[in-house]
Amino acid sequence: MAANTIKFNKGNTLAVAHRGVSGLETENTCAAFIAAGNRTYWGVETDVYRTADGKFILNHDGNLKRIAGEDLAVEQVSFDVARAATLYDKDGVKRGDLHLASVDEYVRICKKYGKICVLELKSNFTDEELRRAVSLCRLYGVKTNIVLNPQLYGAELSQAVSLAEQLLSY
Repeated sequence: MAANTIKFNKGNTLAVAHRGVSGLETENTCAAFIAAGNRTYWGVETDVYRTADGKFILNHDGNLKRIAGEDLAVEQVSFDVARAATLYDKDGVKRGDLHLASVDEYVRICKKYGKICVLELKSNFTDEELRRAVSLCRLYGVKTNIVLNPQLYGAELSQAVSLAEQLLSY
């Protein structure tokens, strides 16, 4: 069954495409982000994990089982290994051109279509990693929002929030 986007009278509502337009395209892929770019969304949300080699990959679950049929935890493999996995299309068939997107690709797509980046940080990012993630967005001059998971940061949450606010105040 194919999903579709819902049309509504937005008024002053700012709509964010969750994992790109994940109802029409495979989530957190360039295809899903481009689909969001071609619609009237204010922003595009994505989920960011740190791979074993310290790079950033976009994935929701932290594991590729559901979207690629491979039991790989993205934090335990290199960027290249995670990126090499071929993903299922919405019809359940693997599509050779569907792979997890990089932060760089995501930000360039948001820039091209004039969308706000909404980064949900899934790994427990160090201050330096948070700076690197935000700097990728700044490199292209794209406005960015950060979503931090309180369960990952615990007592360090207020420090992470302060740093995120400082990095985003440009």
